[in-house]
Amino acid sequence: MAEDSNPLTFFENLLDDDVLIKDIVEKNLTYFDYQYTLNTHDGTYTFFDSDEDQIRILYLSDLIESTLIKERSNTIEIIKKEFIKNSSIESNTVKILKYYFHKINQLINSNKEKLKLYPSIYKQLEKIVHEINIMLEVNGEKQLKLDFKLEKIKGITDSKINFKIDVDNFFLFLKTAETINDDDYEILKDNIFSFYISREINKTTRKIAFKRITQKELSFSFYVFNLACSQESFSHSMLAEFLINTISNFKKYSNSSLEKIMGSTSGIKWKDFIPSNIKDFNKHR
Repeated sequence: MAEDSNPLTFFENLLDDDVLIKDIVEKNLTYFDYQYTLNTHDGTYTFFDSDEDQIRILYLSDLIESTLIKERSNTIEIIKKEFIKNSSIESNTVKILKYYFHKINQLINSNKEKLKLYPSIYKQLEKIVHEINIMLEVNGEKQLKLDFKLEKIKGITDSKINFKIDVDNFFLFLKTAETINDDDYEILKDNIFSFYISREINKTTRKIAFKRITQKELSFSFYVFNLACSQESFSHSMLAEFLINTISNFKKYSNSSLEKIMGSTSGIKWKDFIPSNIKDFNKHR
């Protein structure tokens, strides 16, 4: 297996080089307007949020999250390509998948202490293993388990500043109403975070499928969320492109056709589980 095609190169280099982590943090800090103070004793960043008139803390894990999400997506895509390329020879496919699993397992075992400091890295490696296990199951193989389990992960869900508002305030109803499962909800939040922080669309190979909710209800929910993001909000065109690339329910839409219904409540018969801050949004404008 050629070294230059190794899909785990980024994560191997990241865990081997603290300077690389620092570079990513500095790059991602440029997306925020606030002045930060680094707390060297615990690796957090403190800033004064003038909008909320209070001091907030941002974990270093949050500052590398968007980059890690993109690299995890790239890694999974490369592994899936090898999986498809070798799918005609089942023994080769299984060997490749187990090879990458053992590389990740070894990488984690060799960097336990660093992963405790940077739990977001562990989180993404764990998600790569999850995708590998899905492909192993397709080939009739049992799932593989990592030797080391990081019990507590400080990441995006622990942060107090997901672009000034809490994603769960808007979208937790999608999980509690069982429109998507728990795993897909976490993927959705990762994709939202990546989109608003990195300002790029993560063109995932596996789109999320919703049930019990219409396309108009979904698109309007994201429309309200996008407006609430204030300075970080996107144009309707960019938001439409994000939804089409992230959610399979919009597969029949083009960017322009989805953009046309963005913000419209015409013809919507709201489900009971849709929060009032979304369905009554236009009444209070």
